[in-house]
Amino acid sequence: MTIQIFRARRAIIGYPYIHESPVTVVVRDGVIEEIYDDDTVATNYPDAENVIIPEDQVLLPGLVDTHVPVSSPNVPSPSLVLLPGLVCWLLLIL
Repeated sequence: MTIQIFRARRAIIGYPYIHESPVTVVVRDGVIEEIYDDDTVATNYPDAENVIIPEDQVLLPGLVDTHVPVSSPNVPSPSLVLLPGLVCWLLLIL
């Protein structure tokens, strides 16, 4: 079981009312467990790995990067993937 505590002076939190504030984020085995607005959480996790985010960076807890490169070696080009569907569509409308 791995516990990490991320501390950031600047973080974007509070959906749907998004605001920027200092936070402490507790992550257990890669999953966000808690988000605090102060440093009192440190005493609750004495064996946790502390990660300090530099002040010139902004922490976005929970952001998932869904970017998938289409032009990787294991994925055919988009034109080849779309071509059969395009041909079928053209045949249906003509």
